[in-house]
Amino acid sequence: MQEFEKFTISDDGVLTVKSGVTSISSSDFAIYLGAIKKVVLPEGIRTIGPNAFRDFVSMTEINLPDSIDPKGIGDGAFYGCTSLEKIKLPKNLAEVPQNMCFGCESLNSVEMGDEVKYIGRVAFGKCTQLTSFTCPRELTVINEGAFVDCANLESITFNDKLKIVSYDAFSDTKLSRLVLPDSVEAFFAAVSGNEFDFVSLPYKADFDRADSFLELDVRYKDKIVHGNRDEMGSVITGDPKYGAILVDCETLGGNSLVFEVVPKNSKIYFGDKEGKLVVMPFADIRAKVTSRNELEALRTKQFPKLLDFWFALKDSNKNMNKTPLPNIAVVKGMPRDEIPQFYLNNNMENWVEISRIANCQTDEGRSSLFGLAHALGVFSNSGAESKEATNYIKMYILDNYSEDQIHEMFNFNAEDTPYNPEFAKFFMQYFNKNPRFMQIPDEITDTITDYMNAAHDSFKKVLEAFPNKRVVTRQDNDRLTPEIVGKFLNTTSYKNVPSDLMPLAKTVSKYGYSREAFDKLASWYQEGVAIPENRLRLFCEPDTVLNTGEDRVVTYELLGKKNPLCAVLGDITNCCQRVNNVGGNCVKYGMTEPNSGFVVLRSGSQIIGQAWVWYDETTHQLTLDNIEVPRAVQNVIQKDSNYQTEIIDCLDRLGSGFVAGMEKRGLKVSKVTIGKGYNDFNNILEKHYKTLESVQTLTEYNGYTDAAGAQFLLTTPEQERIKKNAIYNMMEQTR
Repeated sequence: MQEFEKFTISDDGVLTVKSGVTSISSSDFAIYLGAIKKVVLPEGIRTIGPNAFRDFVSMTEINLPDSIDPKGIGDGAFYGCTSLEKIKLPKNLAEVPQNMCFGCESLNSVEMGDEVKYIGRVAFGKCTQLTSFTCPRELTVINEGAFVDCANLESITFNDKLKIVSYDAFSDTKLSRLVLPDSVEAFFAAVSGNEFDFVSLPYKADFDRADSFLELDVRYKDKIVHGNRDEMGSVITGDPKYGAILVDCETLGGNSLVFEVVPKNSKIYFGDKEGKLVVMPFADIRAKVTSRNELEALRTKQFPKLLDFWFALKDSNKNMNKTPLPNIAVVKGMPRDEIPQFYLNNNMENWVEISRIANCQTDEGRSSLFGLAHALGVFSNSGAESKEATNYIKMYILDNYSEDQIHEMFNFNAEDTPYNPEFAKFFMQYFNKNPRFMQIPDEITDTITDYMNAAHDSFKKVLEAFPNKRVVTRQDNDRLTPEIVGKFLNTTSYKNVPSDLMPLAKTVSKYGYSREAFDKLASWYQEGVAIPENRLRLFCEPDTVLNTGEDRVVTYELLGKKNPLCAVLGDITNCCQRVNNVGGNCVKYGMTEPNSGFVVLRSGSQIIGQAWVWYDETTHQLTLDNIEVPRAVQNVIQKDSNYQTEIIDCLDRLGSGFVAGMEKRGLKVSKVTIGKGYNDFNNILEKHYKTLESVQTLTEYNGYTDAAGAQFLLTTPEQERIKKNAIYNMMEQTR
């Protein structure tokens, strides 16, 4: 038996925490994680820290005393315990933390007390042997991905206090029957990837993406209308007495119902939670409603009142199609295929107000104004955004420009003009100061191009290219300006560029580099590409985690010498690592030296961080000089512990990848470190990695470096061997 300050470990792998210990953390015994088969905790223990038993891959059993505080279990406490078969939580536990049992592939039994009110993000994700779950009596919230990828989960017993079921809570499971209690108020795309035989949902709940249901009951008081999903993904319900109800919550928003009346394909009722009712006969593209007084009265009533009215209307058949919609003039002259889109949007009263002031006489003028209204958010689901866009158009567009000018300036395609809040802010910030703000001259040809439409259509890509730039910010250096957007959109290449340098030119030109700066980068690029393969001294095994393109899946990549991104990483992360800047030597060294290069970290497809990396052949030390992160990414990471865990996991894999990649090619590695000078991840890394105060800096290099003062020790060959032995032992035990 081995004895330590807080615990003992028996020869057969039983870890026993000593009596009197009230708190344990991941640092207490993580080095023994691969050998522990059972954990015994004393009565009186109060808290279990985040990741305390993470990756205890051999542990099959653990007791959790009832003395643990109601919120005393930290995030990821049993993450990756692949041999754990059952878990009984303390009776007074109030919250199941995020990632608590994520990846516990053998877990087949979860028992928790009735006091649990909240189940955190992916708490039981990928527990593939779990077949059933019963909600505790007080449970009110099942958070995002709580049971995602539980491939054998086929039954859920709900309580009568549950209120919120969040995104992907039960996605990709075996659930085929879902009956939600009337207490549920919100159900957000919680069952994507499932196929259902029967679903019953409370009428009053907000739904997002009900399109994964094959069969649905819409319940209202004593009435139940039953139906099936159509080929378009909407839910169509049919009833001999009440006609048909089409539920497409992804298109129309929460609590939105579309009522179809006989004869089929002739008229459709549009209703929403604000109590509006519109009947649209698609046959002649004319809009009709009930009497004007009845329509105004409906707008003040709640959603259930609308259902009362609808059932009464269907029974009586008296009040259909009496009067034209009061604003029928609004759609006069509008392209016919735009009219359904117009009626499917919220806040149409604001559009009515704009249309009457504009009084456009031509289809072109009205279409351009309609497209601009879409782009700026007049039809946004947010009333505040809609009103802001309406007031802006009235003040700065309609008061200053004629119908022809509106068409000339804003020739948006009204059918394909999605609302992007960031573009709307960008437009409103600059247009009233300079109406020609997106007319950018080409520095080479001196021609002027209007990039208004291109800016709108490409704004998402613009934001991805400059993740450190924001539309609204007090920092001049962080501001996204029309000049930056114009340079990104102006893809004019430099003159007389050889074909082998075209990828570099295309990348560099987006960041507005002069021909002189490009020529310098091109010479470095050619020097690096010409290095013979047998002279290269920096290698890393590819990341074992696939880049799925989804958010929050953090992966790494060591860029090759032919990758043009090497030249502009400083621009992407807004650091000094740029040609002709204080960190210009980092760019040159990484592009031209056989023992240096660049690593990028990606969240999904977006670059969230990068580091210049070098290998010192004298000391055999490999160092990431720093990790530079855009400010916007920093702000998100600091608030999301799961995101931080993803980053640490990625860096762990990166260190292993470097050691394995170098050793495979006969290159010795003494340790892998990360600079601590201006590292944007310092507050995260210091919780997980040891700091080396006495450091070895790069020899024969006189440029700027952040790794000169202190470094984090990421890994050593010895640590990698411990990891490999733990994996080998686990495989042997499995056999």
